[in-house]
Amino acid sequence: MASLKQHILFFLIGLGVLLGSPRFVAVSQESGTSQLGKQLQQQVQNCVGRAPTAPQSTQRYQTCITQLILLDAKGNRRSDASQRLLVLFEAMGIAIPQRQRQGQTTLALQAIPRSNCFSLPVKLKGYTGQFLLDTGATHTIINTILGKQLGLPLQDYPPNLTQGLAFGNGKKTQVGIYPALTLSIKDASVQQIHPLGMAKQAMLHNLSGILGLDFLSRFDMVIDPRHRQIQLLPPTSQKEGIPLIGKGGWLTVQVLINGQGPFTFALDTGATQTILSPKLAAQLALSPSAKPVQLQGLLGTEAAQPTQLDSIQIGPHQTTQLDALIIASPLIARMQVDGLIGQNFLNQYQQHWRFGSQNALGMVEQGTLKLSPLMP
Repeated sequence: MASLKQHILFFLIGLGVLLGSPRFVAVSQESGTSQLGKQLQQQVQNCVGRAPTAPQSTQRYQTCITQLILLDAKGNRRSDASQRLLVLFEAMGIAIPQRQRQGQTTLALQAIPRSNCFSLPVKLKGYTGQFLLDTGATHTIINTILGKQLGLPLQDYPPNLTQGLAFGNGKKTQVGIYPALTLSIKDASVQQIHPLGMAKQAMLHNLSGILGLDFLSRFDMVIDPRHRQIQLLPPTSQKEGIPLIGKGGWLTVQVLINGQGPFTFALDTGATQTILSPKLAAQLALSPSAKPVQLQGLLGTEAAQPTQLDSIQIGPHQTTQLDALIIASPLIARMQVDGLIGQNFLNQYQQHWRFGSQNALGMVEQGTLKLSPLMP
C-alpha cells in the first residue's frame, strides 16, 4: 500500500497540474520564500492535527492544503496559489519525479472527422487508444471510463480549482488525476506521466484521451499535415525557428493581425480554428461574419462569434482571409493571452517543434517552431 507521503505527493502533483506554474523561484533565506514555506507547512500541520487513521490523515491533508494554500477567505483560487504550492513543496522536501524519455518513432496521423485536428494511437497499461494530438493541453487527459476499465485510481479535485482549466461552462464537471504511468507511441515512450481524468462525454469523436505537452515536449516533434505524419525525435538544441515562450503551461508566440500587434497567442493543435478574445476583437474592430455558434470544449460548450481576419502573421509567415472565432472564455482570461492559433493556420505548414527548459512541475518554458509552407 502507498504511504501517507506518497498519497500527499500524488495530491500535490495533481494540484500543480491543475493550477499551472510560473517559473520556479529558487528558495533562499534572502528571498524570504524559505520562511514562507516553513510558515505554510506549520499552518497545514496545525490544521491536520492528529488524525486516527492513515486515510483520515490523507483526507485532512488534502482539505487543509486546499483551504490554506490555494483558496482565499471567500473560497476563490488565490492569484499566487501556484507559487505558494511550490514553496510548500520545498519546505516538505518533496521532489517531483522527472519524466524519462525513450526511443523515437515515425507514424501516421488520423484525421478527425469534421475537424482540422489529428489523433494518434497511444498505449498505456497494455491498452491502445486514439488520443487527440494537442499542444494546447498542458497535460495528457484520459477519459474516466477508460481509467476505470484499466483499474486506475482517480484523485478528484474540487470544482473551484478546475474552473478555467479548459473551454466550456460546465462548472460541475469533475476533474481528477491518475498516478504516474508510462505512455508509448510505437517505439517512443515517456515515464512518470500523471494524466488528468475527465468524463468520456468531454472527449469528442469517442477518443480515449488527449495527448498533451507533458509527453510531446520530451521530443523534437515534426508534423506533416499534408501526408498526415508525425515524427518524435531525440531533442536537439538548435535555435532555428520562431521563438516560443511558455506561459502557464502553454507555448505562446507573437502574432500580427491585420497589420497590428504584436499580440500573444498560444499554439493549439487541438483547436480546429483560430480563437480571439473579445478584447482583442474590439481593439481590431472586428465584426461577426455569421450567426453565433456553440464551441464544444472539455468542460461543456461556450458561445462563439465567427469572424474573418484579413491577415495573420507569425514570424515571416502570413496567411490571408483566415476564419476565426471570438470567445469570451475564462480560460483565455486566466492564461492572459490574446487568443489561440488553431489548426486552420498550422495545417498550412510542415512544423518542426523544439522544446527547451521546463520548470519544477515539468511545464515547458521556451522553444522554437520552424514552419515550412506546404505548396498548393
